[in-house]
Formats: sequence, structure tokens, C-alpha cells
Amino acid sequence: MDWSAAAGLRYAELEVQPDHPRTLETLMLVHEGALYVAANMPEGKRWPRAVRQNAAVRVRLGGNAVYARTARYVASPDDTRALLAAMNAKYGFDVSMNGPIWFFRLDPRT
Repeated sequence: MDWSAAAGLRYAELEVQPDHPRTLETLMLVHEGALYVAANMPEGKRWPRAVRQNAAVRVRLGGNAVYARTARYVASPDDTRALLAAMNAKYGFDVSMNGPIWFFRLDPRT
């Protein structure tokens, strides 16, 4: 899917925990054609751990269309650094708030 039209959006609406769905707004990034969402300070939030246990999510990007996706945790430190640099450039500040940040690539649902 081509996410380029969403690149300028500030937030994605992410629905997590399909058995007991809840929706939240989170930072998002289109990087090298893929869509990513970020969880800064993930230890203090439930949703990043829930997504690592059940990767089935739905995402809405500034419109009515909702996309079923699989959230893939980005484990590579090099990839995380590259995504953080791209996200900091997009938002104009350190989105990690000088703490941990987790990224999830939103792939087609398998």
C-alpha cells in the first residue's frame, strides 16, 4: 500500500486489543514506504505491551478508512536509531523525550 499521502499527518488512530478494543492516538511516520507508529516511554503504557502480545491492530489515518494491520515490533537498534532520527526530523523535537521508544511497522494483516 502507498502511504505517501499520510506522510504529513501528525497522528494515527490505533485500535489495539481486538478482544477488548480501545483506540488511542500515537505518533506516526512513513519511512521508506512503510507505515510506523511509535510508543515513547513504553514502560508506563499498556498498549505497547499489549501489541507485542497480540499484533492485530487497526489504524485510521485522518479519514474514515480503517486498515487492518499487523504491528511488527522493530527490534534492531540500527533500525530504531534510523526511525528515531526520521521521526525527530518530522516533528522537530526529540520524540523519545530522552527515554526509551518502541517502533512498530504496520504490515498487511496475515
